[in-house]
Amino acid sequence: MTSTKPRLCIVSEELDLPTDEGLKKFVYSIAGPLSQVAEVRILATATRGPLGPGAQKARANRFLFGSDLRRRLRAFDPDAVIYVPRAAGTRNSFIRARVLRAHVPRARTMLVSLQPRAYGPITRSLLPRAHPDVTVAQSNRVRDELRQLGLPSIALPSGVDLHTFRPIAPGLRTALRREYGLPENAFVVLHVGHFRRERNVMFLGRLKRELRCEVVMVGSTSTDAQSEVEAALRVMGVRVIDQYVERVQDLYAVADCYVFPVHVMHGAIEMPLSVLEAMACGVPVVSTHFGSLTEWLDEGPGLTYAATDRELLEIVRAQRDNPTRPDSEEIRDRVATFGWEAIAGRVMEALSLPLAATAGMDLSGADEPKMAARTANVL
Repeated sequence: MTSTKPRLCIVSEELDLPTDEGLKKFVYSIAGPLSQVAEVRILATATRGPLGPGAQKARANRFLFGSDLRRRLRAFDPDAVIYVPRAAGTRNSFIRARVLRAHVPRARTMLVSLQPRAYGPITRSLLPRAHPDVTVAQSNRVRDELRQLGLPSIALPSGVDLHTFRPIAPGLRTALRREYGLPENAFVVLHVGHFRRERNVMFLGRLKRELRCEVVMVGSTSTDAQSEVEAALRVMGVRVIDQYVERVQDLYAVADCYVFPVHVMHGAIEMPLSVLEAMACGVPVVSTHFGSLTEWLDEGPGLTYAATDRELLEIVRAQRDNPTRPDSEEIRDRVATFGWEAIAGRVMEALSLPLAATAGMDLSGADEPKMAARTANVL
């Protein structure tokens, strides 16, 4: 029997395992729920290692010209192509999206930009003539800037796997602390991300020094410069985990506080996944006013914003000194509408693709009133 599901192809450059950074996690996370309403193919054009489930190598040059990519796209004959560029929405990324349209002219095209970009006069004149059918930004501000350039655009946040990231029983939390060698009664601060100075991770050493709490950072090392940052953190007493952690949710579970100290825009994707993951686990978050976080999540139970490193430190200090931990389910409820299923439904709507009948699963977003309220003016 012929499938009635639309065919959807996700294209990106480097999708090698492990999925330890924002772009890869975005691609693989959204592919799951999309595959329940569409036939999904993931193509990686510049990969060098093993790929995740459902992904295939499709060689192409830096502008996505290449017979291998073109052949695979045309053989799949997608109804839509979603391009998630590693460089976000640069001028060349939009050119690549145009090349993808040339490979499969009948397919609708979407470009997902996970970080804001500045555009000079030449790019501003080019984009109106070389844009995809729809561009996804992670903030209203970037969406509005793209619309002013004549690009059909929507704002859409990152999502979170609500099945994987969830609060755990206190007894299991104690057992996990023993497993990771953390004192049972210590105040534990966590950060998950790359060992890059632009992420302001050296601030974690300051937390350790001034608050004398347990500070844990989970990251991965790919360059000598990152190795130097990792080594410096170890010297400052930060507990460093520099390998891919399959069950990173266990490390959220042992934390009393999650800190997101990034100030500069290129330090992370605009809607950081780790903040959503921590809150889904019921862990209080202290964050800078980074990216589009404040657009999607108001300050409230389980989430406090700070403008400076000193404010970050004092808020963490106050949480350490307050024996009353916020209710984990109340924190989790604040991100309950950011499940990847809801995000996938918005993507299908933006592409004007039908939602095929599935096993009782509705991705239209109709049952997500809070997300609908947040996105009422972005689609």
